[in-house]
Amino acid sequence: MKKYFFLIYYSIYKLLWKSAMFNPILYTYKLSFAKRYFARKGYDPKVKYMDAMNDFFVPVFAGALMAICFGLIINGLLSFLCGIFKINIDYEYQLTFSFIFSFIFFYFYVWVNDKEVKKAFKKFDKTPRVKKILWTFITLIFIVIAVFVWWKGMTFWGKTMKL
Repeated sequence: MKKYFFLIYYSIYKLLWKSAMFNPILYTYKLSFAKRYFARKGYDPKVKYMDAMNDFFVPVFAGALMAICFGLIINGLLSFLCGIFKINIDYEYQLTFSFIFSFIFFYFYVWVNDKEVKKAFKKFDKTPRVKKILWTFITLIFIVIAVFVWWKGMTFWGKTMKL
């Protein structure tokens, strides 16, 4: 089970990493006055930017997106169960519970094991390109299913609670 969490996390990480490379701010560094300015300063801002993205932003956003997707699934299932059993729980409490549970679960299950995640990332980097593309599509389908489960759970809950 942990292998699949790491695979989805890896795919989200790689998607965010590739999208960070298309940042429009990076194109301003190619202008002649910007090149001269940074040459005088003696550093390459693109390298600094990509190092910052790799070290902090992309892993944090990838993990947060993964936890949010699971929070949406938990919230959709909770809404569906509340609708079936006619339990009237405020939606704010339900949403708070599902996202707190999701972030706590992922903190202890995935993010605490940083060495294990890095080892899995090195292993996944060696996988063939076709498998990486397959897992990227599986990750995108997972995100769509998470939103769909949340949406269907909310519509069912709303119909049964007569909002």
